[in-house]
Amino acid sequence: MKEVPVRNSMGEFRRSNELANSETSDCVVVAFAAACEVPYEKAHQFVATQFNREKGKGTFGLVPKFPKRALGKEFTYVGSKDAYNRPLNEDYRPLFQTRYAVPRPHTVGSFLEKFNEGTYILQVRGHALAIKDGVLLDHSIKLRRVIKAAFKVS
Repeated sequence: MKEVPVRNSMGEFRRSNELANSETSDCVVVAFAAACEVPYEKAHQFVATQFNREKGKGTFGLVPKFPKRALGKEFTYVGSKDAYNRPLNEDYRPLFQTRYAVPRPHTVGSFLEKFNEGTYILQVRGHALAIKDGVLLDHSIKLRRVIKAAFKVS
């Protein structure tokens, strides 16, 4: 696999923002701020309201409550690993690699290869991250994480 460009969006927000510096378990906030190109405070307020996030507690129930439009952007459900990880009122769209004899769920690395144009918010187990035009907007380079759900930002 080729080298993946990474931008430490979490580190950028931590260095430039007092609220971000005081937060923990805020990967969903950082993913929305980076993908939607909005200030951390605006994304923080949105996630707290939309997903009932408490300060420092993380975000739970992300996929079922995912909005269709927010922060000046539209979100389109791309697909998910299983039927349980889909937004309410959306049909299940399997998100699998088809290059193998037996389909496998997409990993962050295989998703980057296939969806290298556009902006996406991804949910993996216990974490959320953003991808923008093939650049991973996250604090880590864990390309083998299995994607639970993916949303296109436009």
